[in-house]
Amino acid sequence: MGEKKEVYGESNVLEYWAVDYEKRTLDVYLNEEKVLVFECTFQEEDEVHSKVMSGFSFILSELFEE
Repeated sequence: MGEKKEVYGESNVLEYWAVDYEKRTLDVYLNEEKVLVFECTFQEEDEVHSKVMSGFSFILSELFEE
């Protein structure tokens, strides 16, 4: 994840999400001057909101449904 996150930051990706399927969490990073900086962690029961895509949201547990 480290190298990919660095490349995405330099490429000016505005928001980067890293899903941990074992922990059932989602870490969010936001771009600050071409560096992706940790913003927050969502837990399985949380409603995830994007700071970049207005109006986009979902309950994280839906991602893990089979």
